[in-house]
Amino acid sequence: MELCRINIDGFEIDEILSKEDVNKFEYLKFKKGEIKYPDEYTKLLIFKSGEAKVSILQDGKEFILYFLSKNNIYVMYENSIMEFLEDSEILSLDARKYPKVFNNPRFCNLVLNSFKNIMMLEKEIIKGLVFDNCRKRIISFLISIANTNGKIRSDGIEIDLELKIKELANFIGSQRQTVSILLNQLIDEEVVKKLDKEKYLITNFKKLKSMA
Repeated sequence: MELCRINIDGFEIDEILSKEDVNKFEYLKFKKGEIKYPDEYTKLLIFKSGEAKVSILQDGKEFILYFLSKNNIYVMYENSIMEFLEDSEILSLDARKYPKVFNNPRFCNLVLNSFKNIMMLEKEIIKGLVFDNCRKRIISFLISIANTNGKIRSDGIEIDLELKIKELANFIGSQRQTVSILLNQLIDEEVVKKLDKEKYLITNFKKLKSMA
């Protein structure tokens, strides 16, 4: 299955766990713009509502890993931060106190599968940063969004990046100006067309894939 950094798969916790188990989670609320740092002890986080971006800070620079929204699962680790893009609600579980929650096979399998998908996603991110140049990283990112969230039209595939150029640059580990120039190159090559502030139309998907 194609993985997407903007929309990660999730599941409805209320359909998996009993009310008794759900009550073992701590209920947290965050305002738009708030930052969450890793807890002293590892905790399982499940989004109930809202949206946040997960980033790594290194040498004063931000690199965006992915976005989290309703029903997504995440565990924060050292150097990672979570910035809330909307007012959000999260359930937090200290597994040290309530290990029996994981006795539910379906819940345990879903958590492990979510972690596996996130690990695969991060592996692809690292691979891209190490082996691909900036142009290829942008192209691969556009292809990924088209495959997962693209809207097929008669004249191409419409994609909504939901990102400003600066955020896109942080997603692929490059400079804002470089990303802007490379996107304009793809537009000049008539592979991509800009529709709106954050919306684009891939007019020649076959050619774009051949560039990756």
